[in-house]
Amino acid sequence: MKKFGGKYAMSNYCHFYCIVSIKFIAILAASVAIPSTSAIAQECNSVSLWEQNSFSSLNFSERYIRHSSFLAYLSDPRLPNPNTKVEFEDATFDVLPGFSCRQNIPSVSIRSRNYPKRWMRHSFWRIRFDEYDQGAQPSDLFKEDASFEMVPGLAGQCVSFRSVNYPDRYIRHRNFELWLDVLENTDLFRRDATFCKQPPRAGYYRATDESSKPPDTPPTIPTISVSLPQSQTFLVQGSGFLPGKQVAIRIADDALNPNLFYYTTATANGSINMTLSIPCSPGRLYFSANDGRQNSSDRTGMLWSNTVTLSCQ
Repeated sequence: MKKFGGKYAMSNYCHFYCIVSIKFIAILAASVAIPSTSAIAQECNSVSLWEQNSFSSLNFSERYIRHSSFLAYLSDPRLPNPNTKVEFEDATFDVLPGFSCRQNIPSVSIRSRNYPKRWMRHSFWRIRFDEYDQGAQPSDLFKEDASFEMVPGLAGQCVSFRSVNYPDRYIRHRNFELWLDVLENTDLFRRDATFCKQPPRAGYYRATDESSKPPDTPPTIPTISVSLPQSQTFLVQGSGFLPGKQVAIRIADDALNPNLFYYTTATANGSINMTLSIPCSPGRLYFSANDGRQNSSDRTGMLWSNTVTLSCQ
């Protein structure tokens, strides 16, 4: 497997382990048999889960999954658009335990934040956001179409979404539209089908109109430090983050590869302390972090900490 500086960032160990553990090695040859409806479990052996996330594309890191006219797209909120606030709302989702699963493999179902009756599902292979289709409870077909296994990313980092009822198919983007496509053994497919969890984009806007209030004082910029206690093991410490909030640690390299993201939670006093093992080749790495706060002067729309530069040995 290639290394971080201009290559892949992480090993494929997690990817292959996941496939082996569920006895679907044949997926790589696109020869997986589709399970019958009877193989779909009605109650999933899923861990308790409730997260609110946005998801960026691995190979178009400035673009996020969002719904528009209840179809799923990759959207770039930096582009001139008077509806940026709407785009951020459309790009924020509740990640919940899956409606259905197969062979007790944990799954997730993804709900729109601003249209909480609508769930991400596939229909004629297009990814869309539909309401429950049968009264107060979804049908079995809806449950299966709206359930996905969130597996280690096919590209070796972040996550990929595999269909519960068509496990040889993954969510991927084509022409910035999201589709459920049969797995192809190509680097392009693996990158198109890999998405990175991000703090919720909708969190960058206040929920109420505060225009009548005095301007807020500038937010305190969080700070981080990074040390290298041993080869390829980095200790990231920081302060000034929002207490109890998810903190995203971003790592970039000189080759401008897609950023790596790692996640931790700030303590009650707003500090972080995280050890990262990062396989890499000689070169420089750039570390920064955010807790989801807004900064309109940054092109990402996010309040970033200082950037720490270290050589990867």
